[in-house]
Amino acid sequence: MLCRRSLAVLLLFSGPLLFASACDTAQEQTATKPIELVATSPHQWTGIGVASSGRIYVNFPRWSDDVPISVGYLRDNGSLLPFPDPDWNSWEPGEEDFTNRFVAVQSVVADGDEIWVVDTGRPRFGQILPGAPRLFRFDGDGRKLAEYPADGVVKPNSYLNDVRFAPDGSRAYVTDSGAGGLVVIDLETGAAHRALDGHPSTMATDTRVVIDGTPWGSDDSPPQVHADGIALFGEYLYYQALTSRTLYRVPLPVLEKDVSAETRAAAVEAVAEVGPSDGLVAGPDGSIYLSSLEHNAVRVLRPDGAIEVVAQDPLIAWPDSFSFGPDGALYVTTSRIHQGPVPPAPYGVLRIPAR
Repeated sequence: MLCRRSLAVLLLFSGPLLFASACDTAQEQTATKPIELVATSPHQWTGIGVASSGRIYVNFPRWSDDVPISVGYLRDNGSLLPFPDPDWNSWEPGEEDFTNRFVAVQSVVADGDEIWVVDTGRPRFGQILPGAPRLFRFDGDGRKLAEYPADGVVKPNSYLNDVRFAPDGSRAYVTDSGAGGLVVIDLETGAAHRALDGHPSTMATDTRVVIDGTPWGSDDSPPQVHADGIALFGEYLYYQALTSRTLYRVPLPVLEKDVSAETRAAAVEAVAEVGPSDGLVAGPDGSIYLSSLEHNAVRVLRPDGAIEVVAQDPLIAWPDSFSFGPDGALYVTTSRIHQGPVPPAPYGVLRIPAR
């Protein structure tokens, strides 16, 4: 398909230059849209959050030494600035003090003009630094509104991945793609607990991800990534292990702390076979948008069960995270994970116009 691209601009911050350029089911339908390449970077990003102001936030995971900043945002003139400020992005491996500094960010999510940041506390997938796994909440001006430590609920192999929020704002739900399970945080008290810990719905299956005809990972030890993508609509939380093919959902009330593990497990529903997916996001009508890794595509599961291809293009190389903008468009990062540390093209932020 043809792609609509914006003019090239330079993204500059206090460091290196970044360059920008503005089916698994018989029910699947195809009605693809043009895509716009909004920005590119030589540095790998994962999360994206588009605030109600239209400001685009991105994060760079600490998977290597090539991490210019942890969280930043794109300005209208094309420059990328660290968020909330340079000091928050100044931590270096080996430093013991990370007070008011990011360590290893995996996700950034916009809720109105508020910005939430998931810090795994686990740089380069090594040991978790005590006190470093946290969920942060900022206002649009960069003031820290809250910090939620997750030390009490992470395991040695945990990797906090992505987050969604209860409709009434009382809870945060975080996927753990390292240990498998969900972390539920009471945003009023800060108390946290695990749910569906090790349940089959949150665990990877014997699934080999194949992209452009090439299996991801080595034959001896193919990657296994547990609960990763997460979406919320109404009273249901949707989630999926990355290396699996089934999308699940569970009612929010059964994720409360005082509910038995047996009751939670009995409430889990298999929604659809959708293939390996990374990011998920719910649309305003309850549609679930899917990162379709094996198809270089974004697909959507409609409330009636139909699956449609929203956009498909070689540019959609490992669609990682989604965010709807105030213009109704869907924004997506491409992290090119399957192409190794030196991919053949830059990492991108793409814009898919509203329907």
